[in-house]
Amino acid sequence: MVTVDKAPPGVALGELKAHLRIEDSFEDGLLAGWVLAATEAVEAELGQLLIERDVVETGRASGGGMRLTQGPVRALVDLQQRLAGGDWVAVEAGRAIFTGGSRAWAGLPGVADGTELRVRYRAGIAAGWPALPELLRHAVVRLSAHFQAHRDSAEAPGVPRAVRQLLATQRARRLL
Repeated sequence: MVTVDKAPPGVALGELKAHLRIEDSFEDGLLAGWVLAATEAVEAELGQLLIERDVVETGRASGGGMRLTQGPVRALVDLQQRLAGGDWVAVEAGRAIFTGGSRAWAGLPGVADGTELRVRYRAGIAAGWPALPELLRHAVVRLSAHFQAHRDSAEAPGVPRAVRQLLATQRARRLL
């Protein structure tokens, strides 16, 4: 099970309004929803979180630990192990094994396969919206604008080709 904070980047709303040439605040709630939806769609396309935030992931150990599914992982915050009685026990920081990045892994020496682990970590490409690469910011804004323009249309579902092309270069970088 994975829990990820889904707060939309606030600065993106201003960029979207500028892109759409909207000066008032009457539709800010709706536009913020499009930004959130676009952010989630871009993250799904990339398989990475855009803005760094907390993630809590629970799973079963295999080979001494578990692979973390959200990335790129910046830091391990907390590792817990479930005891036979059902209680969660924090693992001392010095005992946890951690590798970050897009293929992150958290483990514990000597942990038996099947033992339930709960890992809290920070993951995301950038610390905040301004630090996100221009290409990714533009992809979120373009996709948000697409959602706004086609909100009542069944003819243009999903991520448009232009946004997919923007994201293709980021996917290529990830593979290196």
